[in-house]
Amino acid sequence: MILSDATESLRGLLQPLLPDGESVLAGSPAHWRSAVDRRPAGLVLFLHRIEEIPTGMGGDWHDVRDAAGRVVARGGPARRFRLSYLLWAWSAADPQAETRLLSDALGLLAGHQTLPASCLAGSLAEGSPTRLAIAPEGGSVPEGVWSAAGLAPRTTVQVVLTADLLPGLTDPAPLVRERQLRTATSASRPGPVPRSGT
Repeated sequence: MILSDATESLRGLLQPLLPDGESVLAGSPAHWRSAVDRRPAGLVLFLHRIEEIPTGMGGDWHDVRDAAGRVVARGGPARRFRLSYLLWAWSAADPQAETRLLSDALGLLAGHQTLPASCLAGSLAEGSPTRLAIAPEGGSVPEGVWSAAGLAPRTTVQVVLTADLLPGLTDPAPLVRERQLRTATSASRPGPVPRSGT
């Protein structure tokens, strides 16, 4: 659930910027039009690009231990992904309020190199720190995103999260509690090989 967990974590970071009763929206352009029509102001997140980062990750399985130190589960090596979002704001009443809201969001994001632990949702709380970057070099708005939403082009902030995907855990092999050793009996042992006479 890395995608939904990442989006929820980012929403949790931005949520304090909005008035009570409002929430940061996340979804495809199809949802944006109705949101703008029925809400006075807000922030929208759109996850538009997912890339795996093949380097820098360990190749070993990891053990999950209980309070006594016993291995209770094992997991495969984590895989790292780069998740690229568009963040934009709107205000139906005041264009300047839209600019202020986006500016506040930019200032908040710029104050963090990783997502705060208090915002992390689901699997992101179990992995390595989730890195946060703004407007990376080469980032661009997906072609046709505004026309698909039926909206005029807006100023956006590119937000990139780098997060680990932890594979599902497996039960470890049962503990060895008893061993049985067997030896060959004399009847089953091969006899000596006779030597030929000289």
